[in-house]
Amino acid sequence: ILSILFGTGIRLSEIIGLRWKDIRREQSDLNPISLHVRGKGKKDRIVPLSKANYDKLIAYCKEYSLGCETNKEHFIFGNDKPYSKRSVANVVADAGDRVGIKLHPHLLRHLSFSYLREQGIDLSDIQQLAGHSSSSTTMQYARFVPKKITMPI
Repeated sequence: ILSILFGTGIRLSEIIGLRWKDIRREQSDLNPISLHVRGKGKKDRIVPLSKANYDKLIAYCKEYSLGCETNKEHFIFGNDKPYSKRSVANVVADAGDRVGIKLHPHLLRHLSFSYLREQGIDLSDIQQLAGHSSSSTTMQYARFVPKKITMPI
């Protein structure tokens, strides 16, 4: 959950809506794996998914016998039903507690876009990944850089 949130910058509401059929494997070497994200305000978008995160999803799928390739259901679920927003938020908060920081899903979104900006990614590209209509909204995300947090993902 943390890897997907940080690695893609998607929203809490978007991760709980992801389904296995949303994975896209392209013939392009540039972005061979991506996710179709149903965004806020019906702003669907395609976001890259790293090979490492894809491999983690497949391992998760195999560990819990989910039948990934044929299963069209949600990525993240427990007790035979999709995770709620609260369940995902609790998983993230618990991970933060284990390393001594206050962590929530939206912070991972901020960190993801801030990291991309620090790596020299153009603001317009980050805006597209974020699903923002306005660059000023994206700037609010991309300038937030807590100095004490380093992401091991």
